[in-house]
Amino acid sequence: MNSLHMEGRAIDFALPKVSQRQLGATANAICRGGVGTYSNFVHIDSGRNRHWSA
Repeated sequence: MNSLHMEGRAIDFALPKVSQRQLGATANAICRGGVGTYSNFVHIDSGRNRHWSA
């Protein structure tokens, strides 16, 4: 499996009282690497610069 999580280079998280949409937008503004916004969490990693929504 090729996972940045397994290499310690990615995290999925959510914050109480902060929407995933808002959290994803903030992560996109300040993070280099990948940012994925999902319905109940946001994924960030130190891979190449990219973003997506699921």
